[in-house]
Amino acid sequence: MWIAPQTLYRNKRVVFALLLTCSGWFIFRHLTKSGLASLKEMECSHTDSEEMIKELCSLYTKGKVIGDKCDAMCNKGNIHFKRCLNYKGGKHVVLVNCVDSCERGQTVNAVLKMNHIKDKDMIKHFDKLDRELYDIFTYIKVFDGNAHHVDYWIDAKILAHKTREMLRNEFGMVVDDGEDVFQLMWGEDHKNLIEMNDDNPAYPINFVRTFWSLLNQNEYKISVVFEKYKIFPRIYGSCGPVYLSEYAPFDERLDRRIQNFEMISWRKRVSTAIHILNIVHTADNMKAPLHFCDVKTPHFGTNSEGEVRFTDSDTIFTNDTMTTLFKTTSCVSDKDCAFFDCWGVCNQETETCESYRTNNNLQCVCSSILEDKKENVYEGILANPPKAVMKNLQSLLKECAHSVTEQMGKVAFKRPSVDLLNKLTNVLLDSLEY
Repeated sequence: MWIAPQTLYRNKRVVFALLLTCSGWFIFRHLTKSGLASLKEMECSHTDSEEMIKELCSLYTKGKVIGDKCDAMCNKGNIHFKRCLNYKGGKHVVLVNCVDSCERGQTVNAVLKMNHIKDKDMIKHFDKLDRELYDIFTYIKVFDGNAHHVDYWIDAKILAHKTREMLRNEFGMVVDDGEDVFQLMWGEDHKNLIEMNDDNPAYPINFVRTFWSLLNQNEYKISVVFEKYKIFPRIYGSCGPVYLSEYAPFDERLDRRIQNFEMISWRKRVSTAIHILNIVHTADNMKAPLHFCDVKTPHFGTNSEGEVRFTDSDTIFTNDTMTTLFKTTSCVSDKDCAFFDCWGVCNQETETCESYRTNNNLQCVCSSILEDKKENVYEGILANPPKAVMKNLQSLLKECAHSVTEQMGKVAFKRPSVDLLNKLTNVLLDSLEY
């Protein structure tokens, strides 16, 4: 039987396509299963998290650490473990039930957080921290009436100076000598801990140990320093190195792996988008503007009052910190100067990154969250808008995510303006009328 060459060729193509589709499906299934299995292996252990809390409470009972939430968590039982939320090796993130301790007279969900400790034994961790503190500060030995050494204290003025220095270097934040830096970063009750030593105010080592361990956690510092802007989850308090923050979970309905965005109401998606744009506008107009360098939908959560918060501030930097980060990074190409979503430029002569960023927060948000790009599961929460605004909205999003706003030699800047942000916001508000 004779078969025309073109028919045979066409049939081969069909068979090849079918084989490719089938093999692709099996590969996808295998990768998906192995990927899920890997994620399962990386999940945190509820037992380990509960043990961490028990160990922390043991240190509190022994007077090694302090904090305004220690009593509620360790003695009164007002803070109950629910489940851990982190992956192994990352920071500890634990969902808890907070009874009359976070919000007066209310029971709310809250999140316990602490940076990952390399030494699983928390006592060893604090022994190491004490040695670091000894290198930084001058210890004052305190003796009882019988000349027996009973405790170490640290000069309050020196601690205040080091704290101001840290805030200035990291956030460009100047705290005047007359301002109470401890009230800003800890709270009013620090005054109850001060003792006079030869007419010099001093703090006990358990306060300094606790205070310093919190100050060395970027998320805690950022949440406290920028609390009034309502960008980050509010800090309720702390116990030792663990701090308790507002619960603002990611809305899983915005996860394309779970369902199509079309299943969610347009009004809900617009509300989320406008909240995120407001966060960008606020962060850009602070005295010390913030750079969001890891922008993705899951990093924006919603609290119980429907307010959007940015929940992963470990990769947020001020102008000064961003500049230092670029200037101290070696490179051979521009790719080496990209810190997640914060893009830089490589100086080929010096083989170091230039000190400036070539994109901005708005460009990141448009490209990574708002614009519909189906190759990324998280992107495109503004997919399929009402037809009446579709053309205008998609044009604005394309301009925001991709347009070169300035050219300096070979360097192309993509920094959409606040004017474009306002246009986007207005179009989104108008879209709710259709």
